[in-house]
Amino acid sequence: MTNVSDKNNTFSEALNYSGSIYRAAHYLTGNPAEAEDLVQDVYLKACANWNKFKAGTNCKAWLFRILHNTRINQLIREAKKPEAMTPEQIESFPAAATASAVELRQAVEEMVSDEIKAAVKKLPTEYIEPIILAWVGDFSYAEISEMLECPVGTVMSRLHRARVLLRNALKPVRNDIT
Repeated sequence: MTNVSDKNNTFSEALNYSGSIYRAAHYLTGNPAEAEDLVQDVYLKACANWNKFKAGTNCKAWLFRILHNTRINQLIREAKKPEAMTPEQIESFPAAATASAVELRQAVEEMVSDEIKAAVKKLPTEYIEPIILAWVGDFSYAEISEMLECPVGTVMSRLHRARVLLRNALKPVRNDIT
């Protein structure tokens, strides 16, 4: 059995990733105050469930999974809240986009050039989350697979297809530069 001191020392490892967690939270929320709240929720959940963390596994991936699940739960709760909207606001939402896809698209918009933003906006919804996890989180295929709860092959194919689509969409921009 692990003593309390060992548990505290290993939880301090989790705190080392607070900067990465904050950056990803900021990309997802687009708001520093909301990002701070999200990070606080992540660490509260991590602390409360620290006994479920398996020592020797990837702590950063575990925290990002908590971040992912926490953000999705927030978006679901927000979507369930009745909100007064004008018809113009309703029409401005893309019909096929999910709440998390909209948030992920916003994250991409904050971190890349206008040309890349425009190209990413045109990607199918299922390609956006793996791209964000790969670009922002710098996670491996296996880690992304675990976080999205899908096979590694699916992650690889989605990232490959997204990169091909982005490459083709950005060819005119690259040709203008050279």
